[in-house]
Amino acid sequence: MKIISCLKVTDEAIFKVFNEGYSDYFMKLEMSLEIFKKHFLEKDAKKEYSFLACDGEKPVGVILGDVKIFQGIKTMRCGAFAVVPEYRNKGVGQMLYEAHKALALDLGCKQLFLEVLKENTKAYKFYKKVGYSDIHDYRMYVNECIHTDIEISKAIVPVDLDTVYDLRKNLPEIYINWQNEIFTKDQLEDQVFYAVMGEHEVSGLIALKRNGGIQFIWVRNELRNKGYGAALLYHGLKALNLTKCYAISSNNMAFEGFLKRRDFKLRIEQHEMMQLI
Repeated sequence: MKIISCLKVTDEAIFKVFNEGYSDYFMKLEMSLEIFKKHFLEKDAKKEYSFLACDGEKPVGVILGDVKIFQGIKTMRCGAFAVVPEYRNKGVGQMLYEAHKALALDLGCKQLFLEVLKENTKAYKFYKKVGYSDIHDYRMYVNECIHTDIEISKAIVPVDLDTVYDLRKNLPEIYINWQNEIFTKDQLEDQVFYAVMGEHEVSGLIALKRNGGIQFIWVRNELRNKGYGAALLYHGLKALNLTKCYAISSNNMAFEGFLKRRDFKLRIEQHEMMQLI
């Protein structure tokens, strides 16, 4: 068995072993090669931080990684980790994990990070065994038919990408999960942004993806529970002509309460896990 960098293989080879490794996963991960490349080799991971396990020339496992400054700490995140069924319980996963950790150390990372579905108890036990600890519960909420024909009493205006990016950077004390964290301005392209403005500053703001995902929503503490968040959400969805919306929370009870009061239903639960290195 050998471990090789994903830089040494084709995208097609990575895609093939990814599909084989996730063939019996809890959720069907059906996608084209182009979508896989966009989400797993560009957005959620990079080939230079990723490895394949090979039995001779046959790929039998994959770990996809990415490195970013997360909550002020240089972090290696595992974006996907799979071993084809017939090679499980043979040490392949351990070898991939060790390569992942070794690269993180070489790059000066101080922690490893990942998410794992709560139903995936085997993977969870493996991560605990190698040294990961739970840090947050990650929950995705969905409203399949949200009503936007509601009178909005707040004055809402469009704002630009820089306003959203700068506001997030000025709120470092707020924890946002990895998928929704705004690491670069590029992540905000092809989104819409709206704000409620005070006399000299932003009172509330939303960044909304064109598929209905809430990237970022924020209202000043003293103005919360006064309809600002709901007004921003409904205005944004109406502008995009959408009735479906989803959002992700990591132990943010106030935000989850906001979603539940608007009939969002829990769809996915994961453990967010971290290991100091």
